[in-house]
Amino acid sequence: MRVVTKSKSENREFFKRLSVFAQKNHETFWFPTLFLSVSDRQRALMILRLDGEFHRIFQNVSEPMIAHIRFQWWRDETERLIAGGDPHETDPSQCLYELVYQDGNERDFLHNHLAVYDDLVDQSGNRHPHSLFTWLVGGRDSSFANAAGDAFLSLNTGKNWDQPLGTLQTQIEQVRENEWPWACLFSIQKNRQLSRFRYVMNYVLGKRALARNLGSLSRSF
Repeated sequence: MRVVTKSKSENREFFKRLSVFAQKNHETFWFPTLFLSVSDRQRALMILRLDGEFHRIFQNVSEPMIAHIRFQWWRDETERLIAGGDPHETDPSQCLYELVYQDGNERDFLHNHLAVYDDLVDQSGNRHPHSLFTWLVGGRDSSFANAAGDAFLSLNTGKNWDQPLGTLQTQIEQVRENEWPWACLFSIQKNRQLSRFRYVMNYVLGKRALARNLGSLSRSF
């Protein structure tokens, strides 16, 4: 992936800011990024920074119409950047530029994610964790992303998690290479609310592929 067109020092500072932001605002999703390759980690951090900006709009704008207008601005901004426009000097704008300029599929993921936020504003459903997992793993057909979204949502809303947990465990058996780090977040969370995922941890950590992959990736940092 092409990174932001600045000096190497500025690039390091840019991604350091993104990492700090993700750790503070998306700690659950930040930890798995430590086990991604450099380019995948940069992509994930930019996605998490954009999601943080969308979440800020959702949380702070009390008038639904205004929130929808602001989300539409990001859609319009995406088209402007793809057409050759320059990004604004803000971290979210730089993230958007890097993502959509490099890969046209990122625009589709972004539009889908904004649609999820529109639904949240209208209180017509919550598919946020599903959409975020799908974007992070980069797969519209990811069964793992859907199962992880169900489990994550059930835990955070206090709903019965037995069925989502069982489905997630089944998906872990056939998880793709790029999905392993995200599967790990369910086994290494320190939040006591997620402690019942410990039996999944015992299963996941027993997978030779996981140990091999994480060992290799950790040595690259």
